[in-house]
Amino acid sequence: MYPDSYTAFNLSQGIMVDDLLFVSGQTGVNERGELLYKDEFQRQAEKAFSNLSRVLENGNSSCWRNFKKYFCLSKVITFLTIK
Repeated sequence: MYPDSYTAFNLSQGIMVDDLLFVSGQTGVNERGELLYKDEFQRQAEKAFSNLSRVLENGNSSCWRNFKKYFCLSKVITFLTIK
């Protein structure tokens, strides 16, 4: 994907193995790798899911397909937002 904001960290946003797509963790960053909405969990989460959707679509998949999701939260209170 271009531009790839993960290049600076030597990470790949996704790797295709046969018919499986493995996607790295997504964050609320823009195409230049700048963190957006630092103090706004909801907007940052929306951007992270937008980034995830972009990676999945580039791998011929979508958010509507079955996949596992893991969340890493810095504040327990934000769990109520995603619940």
